[in-house]
Order: sequence, then C-alpha cells, then structure tokens
Amino acid sequence: MRAMFLVTSRRQALAAGLLVLGAPLVVTPASAVSPFELPPIDRIVQYQPKLPLQVLTSDGVEIAQFGTERREYVPLDRMPRLLKQAVLAVEDTRFHEHGGVDPKGMARAALSMLTGGRRQGASTITQQLVRTMLLTHEFSVERKAKEIVLALKVEDALPKDRILEIYLNETRPPCSPACRRTRTTPTR
Repeated sequence: MRAMFLVTSRRQALAAGLLVLGAPLVVTPASAVSPFELPPIDRIVQYQPKLPLQVLTSDGVEIAQFGTERREYVPLDRMPRLLKQAVLAVEDTRFHEHGGVDPKGMARAALSMLTGGRRQGASTITQQLVRTMLLTHEFSVERKAKEIVLALKVEDALPKDRILEIYLNETRPPCSPACRRTRTTPTR
C-alpha cells in the first residue's frame, strides 16, 4: 500500500514543493549551475557593516553621529560566549555540523506542514543571513531554493565563525545601553 498525502492547503502544497524541489538542491554542490538568476554573494563574503560617521573632539569625545544606521560592529571574539550559545541553541542547533543547509530540519518542517502541524522554521543561520542580506522575505518555493543554493555558496566561501559574526552583527535588533556595555566585554 502506497502512502499518499492529500494536499488541502496552500501551506501543504508549498511544503510538498519544497520536498520535491529542495531535496535535489541539498545534495547538489554549491558550484553547480542554478536554474535561477542569483545575486552575487559578495555582499556577504566582503561584508562591510553600515557604521555611522562619528565626529570626535580632539580628546576623543564623540559629539555627533551621521548615517542611516546607528550600530556598533562587534567582532565575534568580543561577544559574550553565552550570547553565541543562546543564539545557536534557538536558531540553529546543528550549525557546526551542516554545510549551510540542514536536511533534517527541512524534513521536520516539511513533514509538520504536510501533516497540518505547527509551522516550524527550517532555515539555518546561513540561510537566514542570505535571506536578510540578498533576498526578499516572500514565502515561495523559488525564494527558498535560491536561499539554499546561496547558503551553500556562502558556506564554501567563509568559515563558520565569520558567518556567525556577520549574522549577529547584521540581523540582531539594536541593544539597550546596558546591553551595549556587555557587548564590548571579552569572551569568558
């Protein structure tokens, strides 16, 4: 007896499409030709944060900032160890085990969608970074496929620590002044 799924919603149809289209992409090398027009990954590989222009007095006191974003770039080795562990625990527990795409996570999320369960995230930290910096947030099979291919390319181009550093500096919300003080303390 064959197992068959009855697709009853758009969400389930998308999950089925991801399984059909996404599975071959997971095992395809990042250097393979993609059927989609993809943006270059240079914006991630050669990452330059949007830091404000600071105006300082001769004794080093800041008197003004100019720019569209008010952020402070924090290298990974200056971020608290607990912050890194918490982000990995919540966002991508197998971050150091996969090559940019987590087939187990994708299968779990697709199965949940097909069976009408709770919607679950299947994107790795690398996929989230690619989506944030290079793609849109539209919910489509094509966008997900692009995200997978680009994540594999980014993983080939950068070490894991650099990906995590860019992710934490680019995607996290701005901190309060108390949080900023902790961000500059060395890792314990």
